[in-house]
Amino acid sequence: MNNFSPRAIRRIGPGLSTLSLFLAFFLAVPPRFVLLAGDILRGGTPAGLPHGSGKGNPTAAAVQAGAPSATSTLARTTQALSAVRAMQAAARAAAMTGPNNLGADPNHPGQILPNVLDGLATGGLVPDSGLASQGVANAVTSWTNAQTPTQTSSGNNTAVTVVQTAQQALLNWTTFNIGKQTTLTFDQTAGGANASEWIAFNKVNDPSGVPSQILGSMSGIGQVYVINPNGIIFGGSSQISLHSLVASSVPINDNLIARGLLNNPDAQFLFSALPIPAGANGTPAFNPPPSNIPGGNYGDVMVQAGAQITSPANADNVGGRIALVGANVENDGTITTPDGQTILAAGLQVGMAAHSTNDPSLRGLDVYVGQVGSYAGTATNNGLIEAPEADGWRDGQPTGLHRQFNIRCSQWPD
Repeated sequence: MNNFSPRAIRRIGPGLSTLSLFLAFFLAVPPRFVLLAGDILRGGTPAGLPHGSGKGNPTAAAVQAGAPSATSTLARTTQALSAVRAMQAAARAAAMTGPNNLGADPNHPGQILPNVLDGLATGGLVPDSGLASQGVANAVTSWTNAQTPTQTSSGNNTAVTVVQTAQQALLNWTTFNIGKQTTLTFDQTAGGANASEWIAFNKVNDPSGVPSQILGSMSGIGQVYVINPNGIIFGGSSQISLHSLVASSVPINDNLIARGLLNNPDAQFLFSALPIPAGANGTPAFNPPPSNIPGGNYGDVMVQAGAQITSPANADNVGGRIALVGANVENDGTITTPDGQTILAAGLQVGMAAHSTNDPSLRGLDVYVGQVGSYAGTATNNGLIEAPEADGWRDGQPTGLHRQFNIRCSQWPD
């Protein structure tokens, strides 16, 4: 399958036996109502209600009698959320004093990931132009609309800044690892009032096959894409604050970068680990770069417990987006997208399209997963996704959707 359409993907029928199916986990519930995923995965039945018996469905009176009160449900939900937040805080505290690597290397069994140094350093942040010395990058020549990264230090803290000079920038890195005491800032202030529409595409080509390790902080007022086919791991000490973050281990379709991400007349997948032929409406063919992982697989995107990934809303209550796209995706940390959208999408082909304007009740992007192959397609959330006034999607193959334990969200305001 080389392209997608809402009709082809959503219809369930015999024809889908030749396609890779997906399930979309979408939340739209009354404002300030807390929803536990277990209730959804049981077909929408509130926790504590029977699902019927061999003697028929329960009567309305029986359901009412067996239903927990709103007060008790709210109390249990509040306690559950408090427990999850306490667990996240403990995990973060442990990560802050833990090692400078994120543990076992998922791409090289039996090996430990290398330590991450702070700032512009070998094993840390290294543009494809290389380093003149530790803390100093050689002038970048392949980057477009972004200046060579610079570094400053204050005490134990290291700041690396990339100044973006136009609405769309392309940055190439040999390694994209952020040390625990490092803050990487994308300075997108030249965008002024439209800075939220500025995009910095960061493409990583690390021949070692090791995933990116994010132990420190990343900030910006626009959109930041990090694309590393080796995978991306956000450690428990990481703190991300961006209008929008897209972290993907599935190669991004360069055709759509050139045309505009949603200017997609041939419905090509935005992310694809598989070749895409040219479209009838003029979109060129896309051939993804090969994986550097032994065996040729593409990596996963993982968020460890304690990590904090946030897309803050602006003064007009317009939120951004956090999208994790990978062969497999797992969130064990905290993702917060007030007035925005959270996406966990797992597979070897992922498409995105603007939600139909004919449906004013929802906003944001629709997400489609194509082929998943033999090793991909599992999207897992064991962490906390907080999306007040927002929505969330969790996509993968039917057998690859693991239980979503804690999600707190509400629908868009009227």
